[in-house]
This record gives sequence, C-alpha cells and structure tokens, in this order.
Amino acid sequence: MRNPSIIGLNTLALGAALLPGIAGAATLLQIVGYFDIFIGIFLTASIIMFAAALIVYFIRYGTAIREEMFPYMQGAITILFVLFVLLALIRFFQHHISAMLYVLGVIVFLIIIRLLVAAAGEKTEKKEGGGH
Repeated sequence: MRNPSIIGLNTLALGAALLPGIAGAATLLQIVGYFDIFIGIFLTASIIMFAAALIVYFIRYGTAIREEMFPYMQGAITILFVLFVLLALIRFFQHHISAMLYVLGVIVFLIIIRLLVAAAGEKTEKKEGGGH
C-alpha cells in the first residue's frame, strides 16, 4: 500500500503540471485581483459592523447594557487593520511580480518539505511498530 503523503505529493505535482492548461486557468495576477475584490467586500462589511455597533451604542444611552457594543467595535477595528495590511500586501505583489513568485516558491517548497517529513515519520513509525 502506498503512503498517503506520497500520493498527495504526486497528486499535487500532477495537478500543478496539467490543470492550468486543461482548464484555461486564470493568471496569477488575476487570482491576486480576486483577493483584492474579496478584501474590499470584507472591508465594507467590517465598516458596516462598526457603524452598526456605534449606532446601537448611542441608542442605548443611559442604559446599563451600553458597553456590550465595545467588543463588536473592537473586533471591527481589528478586522479593518488586518484587512488593510492584506490589501497593502496584495497591492505590493501586484506591482512586484518577482517578489510574489519568490514568496509562492518558498511556500510551495515548505509544503513539500513538510509532506516529505511526514512521509518519513510514518515510514519510521511503521518500522518500529511492525516488529511487535
């Protein structure tokens, strides 16, 4: 029986080699552009969330439950800052394609190394456990 990690690695290599040509896949810049759209949608949602929490905070003026809106406002502001950083990274990668390809190459390399280490660990466990 073949090792699942090796099968996954072979499938990943085959998919990377064949699928873009067969499917007429989008270019890397188009995919990054889709991330740009998704981040814009989430930015809008977090601004709406903050505004709604602020409105409810002012509506509840003089009540004891007024402070319940603070976690929602803090969460919305946190989401805004994270999305702004992601948006800046996407804009950077759109203008510096070689840097984006380098980062993607490093990520793919680390994933492959992780799969190989997991496969070697499973092989070692089978050898140690098989004798008992």
